[in-house]
Parts: sequence; C-alpha cells; structure tokens
Amino acid sequence: MAFQCLQTTSTNKTTQTNMTNTQLQALYQTLEQASQSDDKHIQAQIHAKLGKIFLRRNTYQEASHHYHQAIALFAELGLKEQQVRSLTNLGAIKSISQRPQEALTDLETALKIAQELEDEDLQLAIYGNLGLAHAALENYVKAVRFHKKVMDAGIELEDKQMQLQAQINLADAYLQDKRPQQALGFALVAHDLAKELKTQIPLVMIFDLLGMIYSRQKDLRTAINYHQQAIDLAIEIGDPHRQAIALANKALALEALTELEDARQTMDEAQALFQMLNSEYAAKTQKDLARIQRAMSE
Repeated sequence: MAFQCLQTTSTNKTTQTNMTNTQLQALYQTLEQASQSDDKHIQAQIHAKLGKIFLRRNTYQEASHHYHQAIALFAELGLKEQQVRSLTNLGAIKSISQRPQEALTDLETALKIAQELEDEDLQLAIYGNLGLAHAALENYVKAVRFHKKVMDAGIELEDKQMQLQAQINLADAYLQDKRPQQALGFALVAHDLAKELKTQIPLVMIFDLLGMIYSRQKDLRTAINYHQQAIDLAIEIGDPHRQAIALANKALALEALTELEDARQTMDEAQALFQMLNSEYAAKTQKDLARIQRAMSE
C-alpha cells in the first residue's frame, strides 16, 4: 500500500503555519494566561490556531487535542461558525489518521450546523473532507460525488484553487478505487492547473500521485521519475513531510522492480525523516524496511 498525502480542505486560508518555536511558545503562554483568567473565548481561539498549526505540520495527535478543546469551548460559547471550522478540520485529521468513521460523525455534525447557518463556503469545505472520509471507508461512489460537488462549485465560482483541490482528491479517490486511467486524467488536469497557478505544494502532491498511478499501471520507471520530481520539489520548498512520503513511495516502486538495495536506502531515508518529524508514518516505513531486508537476505 502506497503512502498518501491528501489534499485536505481548509476552512481558514489566512493562518500562518511557518511559525517559529518562539512564536509557538508565546501562544502557549497566552493560552495559560487565558486559562488562569477563565477567558474561554481566547482559550478557544488559541486552541483552534494551535490545531491549525499542528495540522499543517502533520503532527496529528497534537492537532486533534487542540481541536477537541476548541470545539468544546466554541460550543459552550455558542460560536457556531468557529465550532464548524474546528469540527471540519478535526474530521480531516481523523480521515488522515485512519479513523474515517469518527471523521464522518464530526463532519456530518459540522455540515448540519453549516446548513443551519446557510454558510455555503463552510459547506463546500465540509464536502471535500467528507469525500476523503468516504474514500477512506472505501465508499468511492460517495467520495467522488462529494469531490465533484466541490469541483462544480469551483467552476461556477471561477475559483481555480478550489478546482485544483477537487481534481487532486478525485484523482486520489479513483486511484484508491483501482481505476488508474480515470485517476490519471484528473491528475494530469491538476498538474496543468497547478503549473498555471504556480502553486508548489499541490504540485509536489501531484507528482507523487502520478507516481502512484503509474505504479498501479506497472510503468515503474515512469513512477520512479515522478516520485523523484516530488522529492526534488519538496526539498526545494522545504517540506520534509512530503519529501518523506515521496521517498517512501519511490522505495516501494524500486522494491517492485526488485532493485532492493536502492529500495532499502530510499526507504531508510524516508524512515529517518518520519522519525525526525515524529510522524505516524514511521511505523509503516519500519515494517516496509523489514520486508525489504528479508527479501535481500533470501
């Protein structure tokens, strides 16, 4: 099974995520002061901001903790819009963390509130993450339906970023459903749009996704080339998490070619990065490394 790097649907495009440790510590100090003064509004805002930061850092356990705190506080304060935003992002985390049934519960709650608020932007963000949750549950028809709702809205609104996000997720859903030709079509359209928009993080994901699609089609040399493009771009933009994912996927393609020494070295690089990042993927790479090493000793 390949490593996935999903395009989650954010509900807040302005949050800064390249925060230094000093700035992060200042947030924790503000949170402590708000706790001591029982200022629940400030507490909720800081928890939501910390959740967003840790989500972008792919540190899902910490992100989940802060979003749970934010949701409870926003609900107590009657701040429904903020509650929905946190529920939506928590649902995305649970989809990524292999807890899709829990994700559906959170996202359906968020959607009900967003519909009561008649907030279409929030509803679109929820649709994208509902698509991820259904894909994780192997409900691919529902996953595609939700992602197409987002894509159609992006076309109607002439929002190319929204279209790009939906195209990446559609390609991923079709790939998981073992329909690589359909996945390839959406991935190539997403590639061209990402180039047009000059947006690099989605392009890393698209290169890696193309690699997984070509692996599924047994064109492993092309797959390795795309994974390497993802690795190079991730290094260029300073994204070690996506670099590690692309390395791991390249290693799997090398393993399929029985180029085991190269596979071992590449997976070892991925493992080192995942461990440095305290990523949940480290356990999977450890198992993959052990399998490759056993094959080498046979």
